Amino acid sequence: MKRWWVKPVAAVCFVGSVLACQTAPQAAAATVSTAPSSVATSSPSRAAGASISPGPPVGLAATADGQGFWVASANGVITPEGDAPAYGDAATQPLNQPIVGIAATRDAKGYWLVASDGGLFSFGDAGFYGSTGSIRLTQPIVGMADDPQTGGYWFVAADGGVFSFHAPFYGSEGAKPLNQPIVGMAATPDGKGYWLVASDGGVFSFGDARFHGSTGGQKLNEPIVGMAATPDGEGYWLVASDGGVFTFGDAPFVGSPAGQTLPAPAAGLLDTDGTKGYWVGLGNGQVQAFGGAHPLTTTPIVDNSACLSNPAGRKLLLVSITDQEMWACDGTTLASSTAVTTGAYALPNVYDATPTGTWRIIYKTTDVHLTGCNADGCWDDFVNYWMPFDGPYGFHDAPWQTFPFGSPLYATQGSHGCVHLPEAEAAWVYSWAPVGTTVTVLP
Repeated sequence: MKRWWVKPVAAVCFVGSVLACQTAPQAAAATVSTAPSSVATSSPSRAAGASISPGPPVGLAATADGQGFWVASANGVITPEGDAPAYGDAATQPLNQPIVGIAATRDAKGYWLVASDGGLFSFGDAGFYGSTGSIRLTQPIVGMADDPQTGGYWFVAADGGVFSFHAPFYGSEGAKPLNQPIVGMAATPDGKGYWLVASDGGVFSFGDARFHGSTGGQKLNEPIVGMAATPDGEGYWLVASDGGVFTFGDAPFVGSPAGQTLPAPAAGLLDTDGTKGYWVGLGNGQVQAFGGAHPLTTTPIVDNSACLSNPAGRKLLLVSITDQEMWACDGTTLASSTAVTTGAYALPNVYDATPTGTWRIIYKTTDVHLTGCNADGCWDDFVNYWMPFDGPYGFHDAPWQTFPFGSPLYATQGSHGCVHLPEAEAAWVYSWAPVGTTVTVLP
């Protein structure tokens, strides 16, 4: 059984200089002087039972027969699809941090949910063997994998640290320099090894997991967001957020959605147990089938609850720092939603938290250089779309970002306080939201 994880989600502004933003209107192709935020904050816990409708999807896990899957949402809701039975979820449990991954047990009669702080929730025949929920982590948890032999599991953090629970420890990349953060992991079929994958497609193998290649030296159009191992463990697939699929070892290539206009970014890949096919999972909880994978038509998961209190006739851009998500509301109707990246609030020397409150878009412009300096140095970054809403803070794309939007890595590798959008979404917001559109940023 193979599964994939969204990081993440996830959750961000990174690589090279990360931005703060501008204060006064500028002409196209202008240079904008920017300043970092002066107050650092952290995201509060969500109260138990605050929501039972699905939040942003963060991961999928397949059933044993490849005829169904479970969709995990950031708020702990599980949505079964196809022949996947419901074993329960964490919707009414208090979450200190959002859910970032899901893994099914080897017989697919249960599953685990893991949060970015390593909090673990088990359902069905999935056993609870411990968590990192009470441990201070250097970097957030971004994924997990099950041990098919012991029934235990491993967590992996963005810095490559691996945490084993009722499962052997075979090594990690923790405390080692990485070119890009880890975004996922996959276990070998015998449970005697595992792979870690970074957002640039770098692959790290441990135990009996063999290295079959990587995209670490290639220039990618979009970052890698997940991986899956073949049933015999002699190969693996990597998938990028644009749907590109990269095969290594005996992993067959049977197609990908790369080049298509996707309803949501690709967020992972699910092997369908030796059928010479796979599902490419999307960030709206749907899958696209390739090769021998069973085609499943499902309803996209849309969290419309964010718009229900918005007055009729008002356009609203609503951002949740905790969820690393933005919703575009036209009255009570959800017009669009996307994962975002907000400010790096946990840096030791600078204070780059995104401010919370309600404002309006001040102006809009394109082709701008955002510049500035703080204790970590100076930056001069080009963006295609720039929409400030609170002095030096605003929405913009982030062409330099190399790990998925929505990732919990935003805490230390996020923006200088702005809200970063995927480029396609930034273009859409620029067209959809006129000057004066209401902007609300929640903790």
